[in-house]
Amino acid sequence: MSITIDEAQEFIINHVREWKQGETILAKANYDIHLNTTVDVYINNHQTTISYPFNNQTPSKYIFRPVFADALWDLCRKGILRLGTNSNPNFSCSTTIEDPGFSMTEFGKEWLSKRKNDALLPADPNKFTMLFSNFQSSYGASYFRRAKEAVSSLQLGNFLACCVMSGAAAESILLSAAFASNKKMKF
Repeated sequence: MSITIDEAQEFIINHVREWKQGETILAKANYDIHLNTTVDVYINNHQTTISYPFNNQTPSKYIFRPVFADALWDLCRKGILRLGTNSNPNFSCSTTIEDPGFSMTEFGKEWLSKRKNDALLPADPNKFTMLFSNFQSSYGASYFRRAKEAVSSLQLGNFLACCVMSGAAAESILLSAAFASNKKMKF
């Protein structure tokens, strides 16, 4: 069984939906979400559906760790989490590369409490690209190039560039429609 970054984010969000400081099974010490704990919980919850690629041995958490690390980092980029402790004065831990922990931001707490059924935008840019590629035959290669550029801009946090390229993709759709209708008209 493999897992995508979006599935990992959904798993994390489902476990912290009713978040209270330190009261999620993904927490450890003074972290609200701990990477290694999250991977362990995922493996324990999915033992019956995980296929073991190495002669039916127990899966190593290092198979899933990179995807969950990317999912947690994307949640940091979106302002829901931050790297580090939850500033609980009763604990003293440091985040390390080998043992990273994350804490909820104030925005993240508000987002979780107010938006019960909202899904995040896909973290995997390939999902957007695959969606837009379905329309390439109808709207043309120019549309698809501009749509891919909009996705790249979004992933890099260049929101103005994303808006500009989305507008350029929409313009390509209009031009495709104009050319198609012009071909149908006989003068």
